[in-house]
Amino acid sequence: MNWNIGRQGKKWLGAEGLEKLESLPVQVELIRGNLCLSDSDRRTLLAALLENTGIDEAIQLGSLSDWQQAVTARAEAEHQLRASDTDEVKAPRRHWNCRVIEFPSADDEEETWYAIHEVRYENGRPVGYTAGPAAAGWTNLDGPDAGLTRLEQFKEALRKPVLKESDFSNS
Repeated sequence: MNWNIGRQGKKWLGAEGLEKLESLPVQVELIRGNLCLSDSDRRTLLAALLENTGIDEAIQLGSLSDWQQAVTARAEAEHQLRASDTDEVKAPRRHWNCRVIEFPSADDEEETWYAIHEVRYENGRPVGYTAGPAAAGWTNLDGPDAGLTRLEQFKEALRKPVLKESDFSNS
């Protein structure tokens, strides 16, 4: 997801808003002292809040001195990176799509359930999926073709290989 974090907050409307909403962690919970299970989920949540609220609002929280030190440290790190002869460091690639996931029944070894879920990827590998099956819903702000777009996402999911719970790096 490409985040457009600026000084002023940005409203999420239409298809872009739905896409950003769907990229957020499914649940926000406290796990071993951290919000969300992974660093990636925490960064995604933070980026979403910063884009939607804006930097000017965010710096009202915490010490101004801490914010200034953090900005200075980042500027120094970027300067050192540019000055070095090493290869450019790239952030992990993240995206999502809809996929069919296989769920063996715990009660009956012969029965297997399949459902379309929204699946999150990092560096091309599936790392998580929504707790419940993907919904075929949209709002009027998503535009007149939003329903067809959602159904195309489901159709594409049915054409791809079925994923299993063991395919996820968090399993």
